[in-house]
Order: sequence, then structure tokens, then C-alpha cells
Amino acid sequence: MSNDEMNRPAQKYRGTGSIAMLLILAMTAPVNAGNFLAGLEAYVLEEDFAAALREWRPLAENGHADAQFYLATMYANGEGVQQSHTKAARWYRRAAEQGHNKAQFRPGVMYAEGKGVPENNAEAVKWFRMAAEQGHTDAQRRLTRMNVHGREIPEDDAELVKQIRRAAENGEAEAQFALGLMYAHGQNIPENQAEAALERFNIDKSHQ
Repeated sequence: MSNDEMNRPAQKYRGTGSIAMLLILAMTAPVNAGNFLAGLEAYVLEEDFAAALREWRPLAENGHADAQFYLATMYANGEGVQQSHTKAARWYRRAAEQGHNKAQFRPGVMYAEGKGVPENNAEAVKWFRMAAEQGHTDAQRRLTRMNVHGREIPEDDAELVKQIRRAAENGEAEAQFALGLMYAHGQNIPENQAEAALERFNIDKSHQ
């Protein structure tokens, strides 16, 4: 799993002293928000993983999706607990099943790379797609890359085409290139869109 994808999710806020940032991160978790925020403050500002664990584990066990996500991240990084990708995958999945889009992305990465779970491209695609449908841009990129490299995505998958088109419209060069390839291979892409995407990709590459 890449460093960018597995860095602790709140790392960029650490050391800022910004309680406002903590409030933004916790807005999706109104239930037991006080305990969750206490754990988040310990984790982000103080790097007191033991305190964060005390706050989050009971919440996670009671179905709090954000707490499950952060507990999974602690297991993935070995923060306050013995590192265990197996336990990380289990907690990510529990949060993902509740619709947590960041958590949906993580099982996709783990299945794609065989970390904590058996490598399974079909499962990776399933979780990436769930996250992509909620606007997770890294999941959109992963789907694009898997399509370009021919990793077990059906050629007539209309949902995949939609996700790749969305990424291409957001300026992702790989997605733009993928649209061109999909048209060249006879997949369900209107000719004018595919040709424009391929042209855009070539322009971008020439300016690098």
C-alpha cells in the first residue's frame, strides 16, 4: 500500500492546534461526538494513541463508523496497538459497510495488494467503485488504472465507464487516456468523447 494511501488520515492537521479542524473532521459523527472528538484531539494534536484508543474502541464496537475507520488506521500504522493489517481490514470493512467512503477505499487497496486479506481484484473493484460513487477521487484513479492494465474489469461495464468519465472530466490524465483506449477497443464510449479525451491526454503529456 502506498505511503500516501496509508498515512494516518489526520496527519496534515497534527501540530496546527486547530480545534476547528477537529470539528470539521467530526461533523459526520453526531452520535457520541464528545467521546469521538476527545479521541480525535488525543490522536491529532497530542499523538496520545493510548488515549485515542480508549475513546474510540468502545465507539467502534458500538457501530460508530468514524471510530471504526480511525481504529482501523491505528492497526494499519501500529499506533498504540500491535500493527495488524488483518485487523485493519476488518475494521475498515465494518466502517465501509456503513457507507464511509474513505473506509470503502481502504479495503479496495488492501484487496488489490493482498495486504491483510487475500489478493482479489474483483473485491478491490467492488470497494473502489463504492467509494468512487461517493466522489472519492483516489478510488476513481484506481479504477482507471485497473482498467488500463486489464485487471478483471468487464469491458462492457457501464458503471466503470461512468466513473472513468467522471475522473476524466476532473482533469485526470490517466482517465482521459483510458477513455481513448476504451473507444479504440470498441467499448461503450461515444466517438467524439473518446477522441477528445485522447487528444487532451496527449496535450497534457506534451506539456510535462
